[in-house]
Amino acid sequence: MKKLMFAAAVAAGMVAFGDAIESANVVGYTTKEAPKATFRLAAISFEGASDGSLNLNDLVNPGVAKVAADGGEAFLATAPQIQVQKADGDYDIYYYISDAIYIAGYDDNEDPIAATKAGWADMFGILATPEYYEASIADGPGTVTPGSAVWFKDPSATTSAALLASGAVIDTDVQIECPAQFRLRANAYPMDLNLNDSTQVTYSGLPSIAAEGGEAFLATAPQIQVQKADGDYDIYYYISDA
Repeated sequence: MKKLMFAAAVAAGMVAFGDAIESANVVGYTTKEAPKATFRLAAISFEGASDGSLNLNDLVNPGVAKVAADGGEAFLATAPQIQVQKADGDYDIYYYISDAIYIAGYDDNEDPIAATKAGWADMFGILATPEYYEASIADGPGTVTPGSAVWFKDPSATTSAALLASGAVIDTDVQIECPAQFRLRANAYPMDLNLNDSTQVTYSGLPSIAAEGGEAFLATAPQIQVQKADGDYDIYYYISDA
C-alpha cells in the first residue's frame, strides 16, 4: 500500500484532508467545494496523467473562466484565486482568467507570437506555465507538489465555488517535510486518511512529548490543524502517551 510519510524535527503542519475520491482508477478526480468569496484549503493529490506534470494548469481548474484581464488589473479582485505556499512561508498567487497570455509559436524572424487562452495566470496575466514565463516579471511557474495544500477562493461565485482536481494518482510513497513553523500540507493521495493508521501514514524525527495528565503538551507537541467544511479547525497533537 502507498504510504504518506511526515518527516520533521518539530512537525507543525496545517493540513487539508478529506476530499473524497470520485474515481477508483489510477486516473481520477476530486471536487473541493468552498463558500462563495471565501478562502478554503484544497489538497493537491495528483500529477499530470500523461507526463507527470506538476503545473496548476494541468491539475486543477474552477470550471469556466468568467473573468478576463483585458490588460487591466481588475481581475486581481474578481478572478478565482489560488495561493501556493512557498518553502519560506510566503505565497505565489495565481488567477484563473479567460485571456492568459502565452507564446503560441515563433514567426520567421524567430520573434514570439503572443496568444491568449483560459488558465491560471500571475498578477501580470501571464499563463503560469514554465515555458511561457518571463522570469524578470513573474514570481513563479505555477508548480505545485502532491502532498501540498493551497488556499482557493472564487470572489465572483454567486452561491458556492468548486475546484476540480484531476490527473494520475501517485504510485509511490510520498515524504512530506514539515518545518517548525506552520506550513500547508495535504494527503498526497485522493482518499480519506486516518492520521493514526500506520499502514497509511508514518512520522519520523518528531520529539517524544507526553501529556502526563496535564496540558503543557498543547504548546510543545507537534500539531496538525485540519480545516472543516465550516472553515473552523480540528486540532491534533502528536504525543507519546495518548
